[in-house]
Amino acid sequence: MSFKIKPRTSFRRATRYQLHLHDRKIVRFSSSSGVMHSHHGELLDFSVNGVGFILPLSLAPEFNEHINLCFELPDGESVAWIAAVRRLETLPGNFIRVGAEFMDPPNRIRELIRETVSGNQRRWSA
Repeated sequence: MSFKIKPRTSFRRATRYQLHLHDRKIVRFSSSSGVMHSHHGELLDFSVNGVGFILPLSLAPEFNEHINLCFELPDGESVAWIAAVRRLETLPGNFIRVGAEFMDPPNRIRELIRETVSGNQRRWSA
């Protein structure tokens, strides 16, 4: 499996929601290329621009691959949309951290996320 690692930077384009211990942390994703297998990972954070999650290295999507994502906001509202993999970072224990950017999400999704993030008032820390 080949993938690129995008360096971590302290610059963020949008405020991120860091998940709390009581938040549901499951993210489901599948390839948007027609492969119908769904995989699960652990959601780390999200913003109006995209999500960060961890999963086993063996399930890693390709860099720049478009994936179908689905996760729940803390209030129980589901978000499902297409995202492009923009960051892959290998972690100890055969895990990988994935950063995915939403591809032109509708305003409804942006507003749901914006309301959640603004209600939280915490920033994702690099």
